[in-house]
Amino acid sequence: MNPSELEARIPKLKAKERDVALRELGYYYLQLYLKERKDELIRKSISFYSQVIKKDCVVLNNLGLCYMYLGNCEDSMEVFNSAREVCKNEDEYMLDFNYSLALLNCNRPSEAYIVIKSLLKQKKDPHFIRLFGRVCLSLSKRDLSYVMEQFLSLRVWISQ
Repeated sequence: MNPSELEARIPKLKAKERDVALRELGYYYLQLYLKERKDELIRKSISFYSQVIKKDCVVLNNLGLCYMYLGNCEDSMEVFNSAREVCKNEDEYMLDFNYSLALLNCNRPSEAYIVIKSLLKQKKDPHFIRLFGRVCLSLSKRDLSYVMEQFLSLRVWISQ
């Protein structure tokens, strides 16, 4: 079913089915935004995700990312913080990764550093290493020792 057909059916759906449709539409427009980078797409995603009654970790995580992409840092941080109450252990890596990405994009690299550094200790993942590199490069504007730390972390990760 295409998105416009699904949108048209939303008012007729029962609560649980409606939440599923809203989640699918939110995800659809988020992915479309990532391809086209048009703000109206991310606003549509936010609109659908915000209507979901029973929000879970994935909905809250994606909603936090949507606000981050719009540059709305306060809403992004608020959503990520409320997601911590909902998320289970297996979702925490995804949430913490995206939270640190939001911190970096919201010009809070020192806080992003703390979050991503703790993730690197728990799980070695190429995405984490890449984000850690971005955070260290951002912080290196103030202190060059972060460049060395990034290099050493990458070296340790490659040797494992």
